[in-house]
Amino acid sequence: MVTTTSESLALIKSMVASSFHHSSRWRTAASVWLWLTAAAVAQGTETGVSSGRFEGLTLAVSGNGRLVGEYLEVQGANPGKKCQFFLTGDVNSSDHSLVSWSSHSLPGKITAEPKGVVLKIPKGRTHDGCGLVLPPEISEGLFLSLIKIEPWIALRTVTAKRAYFHNQPDRKDRQRAYVVAGDTLQVRAQQQDWLQVDFVKGARKHTGWMLAADSRDVASPTPR
Repeated sequence: MVTTTSESLALIKSMVASSFHHSSRWRTAASVWLWLTAAAVAQGTETGVSSGRFEGLTLAVSGNGRLVGEYLEVQGANPGKKCQFFLTGDVNSSDHSLVSWSSHSLPGKITAEPKGVVLKIPKGRTHDGCGLVLPPEISEGLFLSLIKIEPWIALRTVTAKRAYFHNQPDRKDRQRAYVVAGDTLQVRAQQQDWLQVDFVKGARKHTGWMLAADSRDVASPTPR
C-alpha cells in the first residue's frame, strides 16, 4: 500500500513544474503524479468508514472521527422479533476496533468496503433480541451493503415524550410531525440550542429542526 504525505506531493508538484518544457520528463512526472494521487484516493476509499445508511445499520461520523451507530432489524409484526444494539469507535483507529452494546457490551471491528462495510462482533448474536435475527456471519464479518451516504455527524436518543419537528430553528415554526421517547435521530447540523435532524424509518425519512433539549447523545456503553 502506498502512503502519500504532503512533502512527497509537494516534491512531485515541483518535478512537474520543472519538467514542463521537457516532454519526456513531463510525461514521466505527470504519470507519477497521477499514480500517487490515485493511490491516495484508493487508500482513503479502502479504509474510510463514512456516515450513511447500510443494511440494518445507521452510521454517523463526527468531525473529529468519532463513530457512532445503531443496528436495528425487525422481523415479523405484532410485535415480531427485534434486534437492536448501538456501537461506537474511532474511524482513525488503525485496528478499526469498536464497542457495541445493548444490555451488555461486546468488542468488535468495522472496516470499509467499496460498496459497504464489514461488521464483525464475535458473540454478536447474544445482543438483545438478536439470536434468531442477526446472521451468524456477524462473528467472522458480516457485509452490509451501502444504501445511501448521508451527512450525519451524531446520533441522538429522544428523551421528550413528544419531540416536534420545526421548519426552521424557531419555536413558532413547528410542524405537526413528531417523534417519541426512545426514537433515534440522525444529526445533520447544530445551531445554538437547535439541531437539524433526520428520522429514518424503513425507506422513509423526515427532516427538520428540533430543540436539542428534547434528546441526548446516544449513551456510551456502561461497563458490566
